[in-house]
Amino acid sequence: MGAIAWYRAQVPPSFGDQTPEDLVKQGWAEAVRCYLGRVAVGGYA
Repeated sequence: MGAIAWYRAQVPPSFGDQTPEDLVKQGWAEAVRCYLGRVAVGGYA
């Protein structure tokens, strides 16, 4: 899955039932950024 497809369609467990795109549109871009930072260093997705 590419990055854009992930952003638009994937629903990570910690995001409830929302995609990263949904969260960014609601003003939660920092939460998405932090999530990606945790995953980048091997944290739980």
